[in-house]
Amino acid sequence: MQELIRHIDYLLVRRDCVIVPGIGAFIASAKAATIDADGIMTPPGRVLAFNPAINHNDGLLASSYALRMQLPVEEAGKALAADVSDMRHALESDGRVTIGRHGDLMLDNGSYSFIAADKPQWLPEIKLRSIIDMARDDSKAAEMQSAIAKSERIGSALRKLKIAASIAVILALGFVLSTPTPIDNAQFASPVVEQFRLKAPGPERILRQPGQQSGTLMMQAPADCQAVIMADTAGINAYKAELRQKAETARRQKTEAAATRQASEGRYCLVVASLNNGEEARKFLSANNSMPLHVLEKDGHYRIYAISGNSIGEVKNLANESGLLSRFPGAWVCRK
Repeated sequence: MQELIRHIDYLLVRRDCVIVPGIGAFIASAKAATIDADGIMTPPGRVLAFNPAINHNDGLLASSYALRMQLPVEEAGKALAADVSDMRHALESDGRVTIGRHGDLMLDNGSYSFIAADKPQWLPEIKLRSIIDMARDDSKAAEMQSAIAKSERIGSALRKLKIAASIAVILALGFVLSTPTPIDNAQFASPVVEQFRLKAPGPERILRQPGQQSGTLMMQAPADCQAVIMADTAGINAYKAELRQKAETARRQKTEAAATRQASEGRYCLVVASLNNGEEARKFLSANNSMPLHVLEKDGHYRIYAISGNSIGEVKNLANESGLLSRFPGAWVCRK
């Protein structure tokens, strides 16, 4: 039955007359638009009426069934007849069947009737807007379009300015690189290869030979003044000696650090002294600060060891090579 109601609902929007075989015909008529006393406008529409006398099968519903269900005409007619029978049984039991949004089909004392809905709901609703609102929206749209156009103009101008600035920088750099630069005895690197001649030093320039204690070097200042530079050979030699001393100190520290790492590693160590407390160990280390020594606190004693290794034989070999056994005759190997 619901399939039949869907077909009636669909056809009533597109046809003026839909006949349900054995029940009656739904007939639609046009209704003009109206305006009531309160100024409310009712759009044009269609008004439904029902005539139970027109109940023959005109084939419209059967064709709609065949098209929707993809059935032959005979099979579609049988499906339509079954749904019409279901609708009759529903009317006989309940007395009312709702036909979509159009209204209610009634059965009273064996007579069919139809009560249409208050308004033709299958027609589109008409919504009107005031002219003031439409003008306001148009103004907002125009302002938005103006703002977008302005931002696009600003962005275009900025892009052009960036391009112009880049071109100016490239031209300026090319001018600088391509312009010859006068060089007078300059001792610095230049990006431009210049053809120049060395200018002979004037009498005011004095060059001292190495070994002299001091000398005066007169240089031409860029302003209207003279700059006097004192070249002290002894100072240069002292600076070089300081550099050599720093290098020697760094080398010695590196060697001592390597010896310290070697001494601190390994499971066995060469003990050169066994002391009772930390104060005695500190004094021993101070008295023998010329060599890297380490303290091993074990069994309540402070043992001073010089080297270590992974085995007793390795420790003895290192002690013989370094001469520790001759310096400390009472040294002995201890496990850490």
